[in-house]
This record gives sequence, C-alpha cells and structure tokens, in this order.
Amino acid sequence: MENISVCGMDLKDYLIEMEEFHGGRSPGMLVGAVLLDAAMARMKQTEALVVVAETINCLPDAVQLLTPCTVGNGWLRIFNWSKFAITAYDRTTFNGIRAWLVAEAIPDWPAVHQWFNRPDPLKGMPPFEELAESFLAGRHELVDTSEALVLDSKLRDDHPKETGLCPGCRESYPLSWGDRCPACQGMAYYSVTRASAR
Repeated sequence: MENISVCGMDLKDYLIEMEEFHGGRSPGMLVGAVLLDAAMARMKQTEALVVVAETINCLPDAVQLLTPCTVGNGWLRIFNWSKFAITAYDRTTFNGIRAWLVAEAIPDWPAVHQWFNRPDPLKGMPPFEELAESFLAGRHELVDTSEALVLDSKLRDDHPKETGLCPGCRESYPLSWGDRCPACQGMAYYSVTRASAR
C-alpha cells in the first residue's frame, strides 16, 4: 500500500491501532477512516466537532479512534440506517460536510464489490490486504462529499435534560420520555429474573 494518512495518522499506524481498538482489521473501519478524512479535508478546523455515523457497524469505531468524538461524550451520534456515510459538523454553527460511499462506483472495483455485496457477512470476504488496496486506489471515485446543514432537533439540542424518578421501576430517567421510563413503557430489552440483591 502506498504511503497514505487518514485524519493526520499514517495508515500503517491506523491499521495497528484499528486491530487493538476493534479486535481485528475491519474493512468498515477503513471505509470509515477514508470517509472521515474526506469530510475533514473540506471542513474548517473546529474545536466543536460532532460526527454522525449512519450505521452502527464499524464506522463509529473509526470516528472514536481518529477524533475526540465518542459515544460517551456525546460528540459521536449514531443513526442505525445501515449506510456507509458520516456527517462531520461544527456544533456551534451546525454546518458540516457529509461523506458517503458511492454505490454506483462500487462495481468498478471488484474486491470492494465482492465485500460490499456479499450475501453472507461472514463468507465471501476478500483478503483484507486486497480489499484495502482496491479501496484506497479507488477512494477518489468511491467516496463523495457535500456541504451539509444539520437540521435534526435532537442533534441540535445538547442541553442537559431534566430527570425524574420513574414510578414503575424507581430509577432515574429523562422526563422527556413521558411519565414513565422507556422500559416501563414496554420498550425494555431485558426481563428482571430476580429481585434486587438489596
């Protein structure tokens, strides 16, 4: 692979850190790094960076590895749209750059096409080195960017939320959810199998 950097980090160093952070080499993290690099190249430098990843798979890890934006600090937002796209924006102006994988260009890059269109996510994956070489060679055709203005009110509002005690479970929750927490409204992802240890 040629001497490339992503978001100011040497690609070889990024691949090492990717393995340590993600648990292995990830095509999605490579795509995420290139998308982020393309967006950041067009953005004015800002101390108020927020990034939206449009998939839960791999892209968010690239953002967390290459920027100060994390899920924990709220500067990385994730929409589960299963799209290889990100928007990097300034949280004071809401102006930013959206970068995405150009679907029409994928067939021109066989290894990328094989990876992107495989019917089984665990089978049919080309070797990472082959895929990375193909993706990096075609990145100027495979990735596009445009200016973006963030409109979603949830992304624009980063003020602390008023909290209260849920009358159902007696746990604290944001009152914006209504008179009960999401779990007590029937959205629980768990079932309590034993009473509290207290």
